[in-house]
Amino acid sequence: MMRRMRIPTFITDVTDDRAGFRTLIAACVAIAAAGLDPKVLDPGMPDVRAALRAAPDLQSLILVGVVIGSALLIVGGVLGDMLRDARLLRTGLVLFVVSSALGVLLPSGPGLLLGRAIAWVAAGLVIPYAVGSVARAYDGATRATALGVVYAVMGAASAAAPALALALGVDGPRWPAFLACGVMSVIAMVVTRGRTPDLPGADRSQRPWQAVTGLWAFGVVALVAAILSIGRIDLVRIGVGCVGVGVIVVAVWLQRRLARDVAAVPVNLRAVVVVLAVGMVVGFAQVAPTLQLPMFFQFVEGFPPLLATVAIGPFVVALLLAGPISGMLLARFQPRLLIAAGLIAIGLANLSVSFVIARGAPYLVFVVPFVLVGAGFVIATTVRTAVIFASVPRGLPATAAALNEASLSVGSRLGITVVSLVATTVAIDAYRASITELSPDTVERAVAGFRQILELIGLPGFIQLVHGIDEAIRPDYDDAIVEGLRASHLLTGWVAVGTGVLAFIALGRRAPVRSVWDYADERAPTGVPAVHDGAPATDPGVGISDPPGPDDATASR
Repeated sequence: MMRRMRIPTFITDVTDDRAGFRTLIAACVAIAAAGLDPKVLDPGMPDVRAALRAAPDLQSLILVGVVIGSALLIVGGVLGDMLRDARLLRTGLVLFVVSSALGVLLPSGPGLLLGRAIAWVAAGLVIPYAVGSVARAYDGATRATALGVVYAVMGAASAAAPALALALGVDGPRWPAFLACGVMSVIAMVVTRGRTPDLPGADRSQRPWQAVTGLWAFGVVALVAAILSIGRIDLVRIGVGCVGVGVIVVAVWLQRRLARDVAAVPVNLRAVVVVLAVGMVVGFAQVAPTLQLPMFFQFVEGFPPLLATVAIGPFVVALLLAGPISGMLLARFQPRLLIAAGLIAIGLANLSVSFVIARGAPYLVFVVPFVLVGAGFVIATTVRTAVIFASVPRGLPATAAALNEASLSVGSRLGITVVSLVATTVAIDAYRASITELSPDTVERAVAGFRQILELIGLPGFIQLVHGIDEAIRPDYDDAIVEGLRASHLLTGWVAVGTGVLAFIALGRRAPVRSVWDYADERAPTGVPAVHDGAPATDPGVGISDPPGPDDATASR
C-alpha cells in the first residue's frame, strides 16, 4: 500500500489557521494587483533605458520619481498603522482601477503622468497594509512562511507586468498590462471585503514614534538615493540630498524631545536606519550582473536570446537555495555578520566579473559570481527584513512593511539607471579612444553609429542590427562594450563591499533580532510577559536606549 505524501508542517501551520489563511489569501490577491501595475516610466522597461542612454538628463527625473514613490510608501505605512482601517486597502485598490483606466484611455502625455501619480498613491496604500495584515495574522516561524508567500506573489506579478506591457511590442500600446492590473484590482476588492481585518495599530503612546520613524526613513532614503545617483551632479541631485539631510535633522530633533518623556524608546532607530541604507545598496549592486551579463552573452558572445537569459540560471538556483539557509544562519550568527557577508558577497561577485569579463571568456568563470550574487542578495535581504521587524513594536506592521519595500525598490531602480549610464559612457569613450587615428569627422560619425547601437539594446530589431555590423569594426565594438560593463561592475562592487564593512560597524554588537520576523515587543526576556495587540512594552531594555544583548542573535524561538 502506498503511503500518502504528508504536507510539510511549515505549510500546514499556515493553512490550519483559518482566520490567518483568509487574511493571507486576501493579501496575496491585493499584492498581485499592486505587482501587475505596469510601471511604464520605470527604468526597468527597455524603452525607458533606451531613452536614458540617449538623454542622460533623464537620470534626474528618475531620481525624483523613485524618491517620491518611496515617500508615498512610507506615508502609506504610517497611515495604515495610525488609522488601522481596512478601507485604506480598498481605497488603494480603487485607485489602481482609476490609474489603469487612465492608462488605457489616456496612454500618453499628461493623462499618463496623472495615472502614474495615482498608481504611486495606490501602491503606498495597498502594499504596506497587505503585508502588514499578514504579519499581524501570524506569529514566529509561521509568520516567516506567510510573508514569504506574499513576497513571492508580488515578485511573480511584478515580473509579469513588463511582459504584459510589451505584449504588443515596445512601440505598441500598453493596454494589456493596464487591463490586467485593473481586473485584478476589482477581483481584490471583492476578495478582501470581510477577509482583511483592521490593523490593531500602535498604542497611543507609540504613535509619535511612527512619525519619527517615517521621517528618519524618508530622510535616509532621499540622502542615500542622492549619493547613489553616481555620474551626474546637478541641482536636482543636490536638492534631493539636501532634503534628505533636512528631514533627518527634523527627525533627530523630534526624537530627542520624545526620548525625554519616555522611559524606553519603542523603536530601534539605529538598526532601522542602517538596514534601510543596506537595502538600497543591495538593490543597487545586484543589478549589474543580472541586467548586463545577459546583454554581454548575447551581443559579445553571440548567445541566442533564450540562452543568454538561461545563462543566469546559477543566480536563480542560488536565490532558491539561500532562502531556507538564511533562516538557519540567522539562528547561529549575528545579524550584522550575515548582512555584511551578504553585501560583501555581492560586491566580490561584481568585482570578480570586472576582472574576468572579456571576449571569449569561458562561461564557467561567471558561475561563481552568479551564485555569490544570488546567495548574498537573499541572505542580506532576509536578515535586514528580520532586523526591521525586530526594531519596531508589534503595533507597527504596515510601517515595517513600507520601510522594507521602499529601500529595495529605490535601490534597484537607481542601480538600473546608474549602471546603464556608466556602461554606456565608458563604452563610448573606449570606442572613441580606439579610433583616434582617424580624422575628427570620421571619428564622430563612427561614434554616432556606435551610440545608436547602444541605445537600441533590448529593443525590437536589435538582433538584426547586430548581425548587420561590419565584421571589420565588430571587435572594436565588443572591446568597448566590455570596458563599459567592466566599469559598471567595478563601481557597484566597491560600493557593496564598502557598505558591507560600514554596516558591520554601524549595527554594533547588540543585535535587535532573537528569531526571524519577531517584533521588538515579542522578544521580552524570561519573566517579562510578551506584549501583543499594540500594548506598550514593559521591558525597559527594548529600544534604542538599551537594546538586547549579543546573545539575542543566537537564541532561537
